[in-house]
Amino acid sequence: MCLILAIGNYIWEINNGSNFTVFLPREDGNSAGFSAFLTFWSYVIILNTVVPISLYVSVEIIRLGNSFYIDWDRKMYYSRSDTPAEARTTTLNEELGQIKYVFSDKTGTLTQNIMTFNKCSINGKSYADFSFNPLADPRFMFYDHSLVEAVKLENPEVHAFFRLLALCHTVMAEEKKEDEGALVTAARNFGFVFRSRTPDSISVVEMGNQRSYELLAILDFNNVRKRMSVIGEGLRTLALAYKDLDEEYFSQWKQRHHEASTTLEDKESKLDELYEEIEKDLLLLGATAIEDKLQDGVPQTIEQLAKADIKIWVLTGDKQALFVATFVCVIETAENIGYSCNLLREEMNEIFIISGHSPEDAYALESSMELEFLRTACLCKAVICCRVTPLQKAQVVELVKKYKKAVTLAIGDGANDVSMIKGQEGMQAVLSSDYSFAQFRFLQRLLLVHGRWSYLRMCKFLRYFFYKNFTFTFVHFWFGFFCGFSAQTVYDEWFITLYNLMYTALPVLGMSLFDQDVDEMWSFQHPQLYIPGQLNLYFSKKAFFKCAIHSCYCSLVLFFIPYAALQDTVRDDGKDVADYQSFALLTQTCLLFAVSIQVWRSSHSFYF
Repeated sequence: MCLILAIGNYIWEINNGSNFTVFLPREDGNSAGFSAFLTFWSYVIILNTVVPISLYVSVEIIRLGNSFYIDWDRKMYYSRSDTPAEARTTTLNEELGQIKYVFSDKTGTLTQNIMTFNKCSINGKSYADFSFNPLADPRFMFYDHSLVEAVKLENPEVHAFFRLLALCHTVMAEEKKEDEGALVTAARNFGFVFRSRTPDSISVVEMGNQRSYELLAILDFNNVRKRMSVIGEGLRTLALAYKDLDEEYFSQWKQRHHEASTTLEDKESKLDELYEEIEKDLLLLGATAIEDKLQDGVPQTIEQLAKADIKIWVLTGDKQALFVATFVCVIETAENIGYSCNLLREEMNEIFIISGHSPEDAYALESSMELEFLRTACLCKAVICCRVTPLQKAQVVELVKKYKKAVTLAIGDGANDVSMIKGQEGMQAVLSSDYSFAQFRFLQRLLLVHGRWSYLRMCKFLRYFFYKNFTFTFVHFWFGFFCGFSAQTVYDEWFITLYNLMYTALPVLGMSLFDQDVDEMWSFQHPQLYIPGQLNLYFSKKAFFKCAIHSCYCSLVLFFIPYAALQDTVRDDGKDVADYQSFALLTQTCLLFAVSIQVWRSSHSFYF
C-alpha cells in the first residue's frame, strides 16, 4: 500500500505539482522522485496501524485471563490431595483446543498409584486376603491366620521372606510417621519392622528383637535389567529371592564394584555386568502381589476424547502382560485392558499386536522403520506401546510431531515422563509441565472446555482485531487518492491515538475473555464440537483473506458514502456545509459504529 501511494505521489507531482509551486515553492533539489521517497516512509508511519503494538498486549491479557480460568476451576480441584489445577504457562491455552494426539503414561497417570498389599506366595504356598468375605472390614486389607501362625512358629522361609521385604528397598523412615511403602508396611505388620537406615546399615525389629544389618551393596533397579515379573491375576507382582555369598568372593566383587562405580568411562555397562554376575543362582523365596487400580473416570474420559477425534497413545514401561494385569482382576490378553478403560471399543474392527526380538520382527523406532511404524500407528484409533524407556517415549512423541505436523499433548506423573513432556530428564514431571492437575479425568475438561473456549476466543479476537484495524487503515489508503498522496491523515489525531487504546479495546477484550458459543455441558454432550479446532478452521489462511476482503469492502463503504454525502454541498448562504474536520468526524463516527456492531454480531454472549 505504501508503494502504491508513493508511486501515486510521484505521478501526481509530475502532473499537478507545478500548479502549487506559486504559493508552495519547492526548495532546490526537491524533485518528484524525492517527494515520492518521503511519501513512502510517511505512509509507513501512518499505515502501521495494520498490526499495532496493542495486538501483542491484548493477546497476552487474553492468555493470562484464560489461564486464570484454569487455576480457578473448582471442578478441576482434587480435594483428597488438596491439589488445584494449575496453568504453568500462558502461551499455549489456545493450542489446548487443537490437540490431535495425546500420549499418556500408565502407572500413576491412568492408575491411582496407591499400592495395596493384597497377596503373597512363600515357599510355594499362597496366602490371600478376605476378598471372599463380603462382611470383611475394607480397611483390613490383608490378614491370613495361617501366615500369622507361620510367623509365630518361626518358619525359616517365612522369616526370610519378610526379612527381605524389610531390608531390600530404598524407603527412608522417620520416627512417629507411618511407612508409606506397601511392601515395607506389610513386613512391619507381620513383625519385621524397618526402623531406620544409614549409608552403611539398616535397623529393623524382628519379632520384637532389635537387629542391625550391615549394608554392603545396593544393586539399583534400572530400565535395562527390569527385574520384575507377573502372575496373571491382575496384580503387580515382585519376585523375592536370595543366595548366600562366599566372603572371599564378595570381597573381590566389592572391589570390582568400587572400581566400576568410580570409573569415568562406560560406567553403566560395567555396573550392569557386575550386577548380572552376582544376580545368578538365586533361591526363590516367593512373590508379593500389589494392586494398582484405575483412577476414577478414566474409561469415560478416554471415551469422550475418542469422540472428539483425539487419538490416544499409551506409552508404558511395563510389559505387555503386566500392562494388561494392572487394570482388571482376571485377564489374559492386551485386548481386555483396552476394553476395560475404553481405549479399545467394540466397534473397532480389528485388534492386532506387533512384537518381536529381532530387527526383522519390529524394531519400530529404528530410522529405517520409524516411518512405517508411524504410518501403521496413525491408521489406528488407539495405540499401546509397551516396554518403552523414557527416551523412547520422547522419540515416539517427536516422531509424530515431526511428520504429522499436529498439536500433541504428553501427560505423565513422574520423572521418567519428563523426556516425553519436555524432551529431557532430571526433573519431576509437574515441574516441567505446562499444565498440572491431580486426576486423569480432568483432562477432558481441560481440553473440551477450557482448551476449546480458549481457541475459539483467540480466533475470534484475531479475526475481529484484524478486521477493525484493516478497515481503519484502508480508509487512510482511499483518502490518499483524494489528498494528492500527501500522507495527510483522514482522522483526528486524538482519534488515531485512542482508537486501539480505548474505543475498541474493551469490547474485543470482553468478547475474548467471556464469550462462550455453547454451555460447558454441551461441550461434554457433543465432543465433536472440538474437531474444528484440530482442523484449524476458525483462523486459517482462508479465514484471514476473507477477513481482509470484508475489511476492504467496509472501508470502501465507510469512506465513499460520507464523501459522497458531503461533496459539493453548500448552505443557503453559499458557504460549504462541510470541511475536512467535519468529514473526518463523520467518517470516524461511522467507523466506530460499524466495528462495534461487528463485535456484537461476532459474540455469542451478548453482554454489551
